[in-house]
Amino acid sequence: LADYEIIQPIEQLDRQIYYRTEEEGKQKELERFGGLILNDLSLGGKLTSQGWNRGEAEERGIFFTYYREDKGLGLGAVLFFSGSFMGGANEDVTVYEIRFYEAGHVPVNSYDRKIESDSLFLTEVPERYFSEIALQVARATASSTGMNAKWKKSR
Repeated sequence: LADYEIIQPIEQLDRQIYYRTEEEGKQKELERFGGLILNDLSLGGKLTSQGWNRGEAEERGIFFTYYREDKGLGLGAVLFFSGSFMGGANEDVTVYEIRFYEAGHVPVNSYDRKIESDSLFLTEVPERYFSEIALQVARATASSTGMNAKWKKSR
């Protein structure tokens, strides 16, 4: 394809694959994107265009998660971040972690609380689903402008 300068209409051959490390497999949270700083409107736009939903708003209209459920696979994922106003504030936010869960297992209005106890160990997440979620978050965070080295303390 490259010899004839043919561009694939659907990304297949060069699609990035993400593998979990042995250390990550022992955890319930995927932190490889933790600390990345980017614009809240950019993060939201990129995630929602890939099928993610905004989490429930809490006090003052701020939400702290994006989530997606793939009911056909019986799985879901939640991305935690430092928070944004419902309409977006065009401000920098910090990405924290991703957690996986069984679809339908966590009530929609409690993704930010119940998911911490009900999330799956990363070894329980099929490799293909893990890779796809990591790819989507990598794309969504590609415009990162920096790194918050103290993100775990601010969580």
